[in-house]
Amino acid sequence: MNKKLKVLSSVMSVLIISSVLAGCGSSSTTSTGSKELVIWSEYTGKDLPVITKLANDWAKKTGNKVKVVDDKTGADGIMTAYKSSHGPDVVIGYPNDHLGEYVKAGAVDAVPAGVMKDSDYIDPALAACSVGGKKYAVPLTLETYLLFYNKDKVQTPPKTWDELVDMGKKVGFNYCLNDMYYSLALIQGCGGYVFKNNNGKLDTNDIGLNNEGAVKGFSMVNDLANTSGLVSPSVTGDIARGNFQNGKVGLYLSGPWDVSTFKAANVNFGVAPYPEITDGTPVPTTATVKLAVVSGTSKNKDVAWDFMKYVAANAPYAIFKNTAAIPVLKADQAKAEIKNDPITSVFAEQAKYAVPMPTAPEFGYVWEPAKDNLTLMVTKKETPKQAADNLVAQLKQKIQENK
Repeated sequence: MNKKLKVLSSVMSVLIISSVLAGCGSSSTTSTGSKELVIWSEYTGKDLPVITKLANDWAKKTGNKVKVVDDKTGADGIMTAYKSSHGPDVVIGYPNDHLGEYVKAGAVDAVPAGVMKDSDYIDPALAACSVGGKKYAVPLTLETYLLFYNKDKVQTPPKTWDELVDMGKKVGFNYCLNDMYYSLALIQGCGGYVFKNNNGKLDTNDIGLNNEGAVKGFSMVNDLANTSGLVSPSVTGDIARGNFQNGKVGLYLSGPWDVSTFKAANVNFGVAPYPEITDGTPVPTTATVKLAVVSGTSKNKDVAWDFMKYVAANAPYAIFKNTAAIPVLKADQAKAEIKNDPITSVFAEQAKYAVPMPTAPEFGYVWEPAKDNLTLMVTKKETPKQAADNLVAQLKQKIQENK
């Protein structure tokens, strides 16, 4: 009798282990007991209930408890929390350009096998959640920018950059010239790059912001201010948004974050792909990918990653419904609600060609010198070549100082 019990026990053990392993390859969530996960949400205000519902639904399925915190500490909050004993288990909604800093500090855990399947995602999403070729986050949604146009002023939106400049002279065109997030599209579209991407690994010693293509991109930005006179250097992001909303300009560069505002203001607008610099070649606009991460110091990593598996399968579409940011799952993008919508379908198409902000920690040093040199250039204090060269020199200096 004892021998039979031992055999039965062994069989049951194999079945249980097999069941758990099978669960790792699907989007189903297994019961993990009764633990409390502390979840910080960077989706705040009207977006917070989306994260709260996701967390509560998972908790009901697994028998665990959740505490969702409306995090107001900003992008540096996770770094501070990592050094304390009162940090979160999971953070949802951080932009991908901070990921490299977190990995370098050991603040986030690497993604284990079975949480997400690479083939389910668009390529920019996978690049945005990886550092050194290894995944450290679950990607959720992607935001990039394209061309908004006022339908009362523009019958057919421009397809090329030259057409945009010509049309802009008639109906007006705005964006903030010294905002590198937007101007990087022209730099990248002409052959420039921030850090060389070698099969998923970024070489921060190879900076392409002052190569021949990059200088051409800087020149195109400069021309908007000093050749065509189309965009004043004094135009800020808020001014540009207001000018489009009030009908002062008919063309405007922006992202999905402005869609609900313009709809509420009854602006008669449409969106079009970012105008091509070279005919037939989509422009690689800059993208922000929102991520979910597990804290490197979480004491509940097994439960946290079970939750993250649920997040990977269910969060992207739920967040899209509330924010208009594009879900990064191919299956979500194939849904009729996105494919047939005249606004979201264009954003989804542009997302395919977007380049995520680099996850290398050194990317954080780009913003300040980029803004400074773009400002000097459009106010005629530097040439495009000088602006590009000075940016690269200052970026290299910052990288060296912070090694």
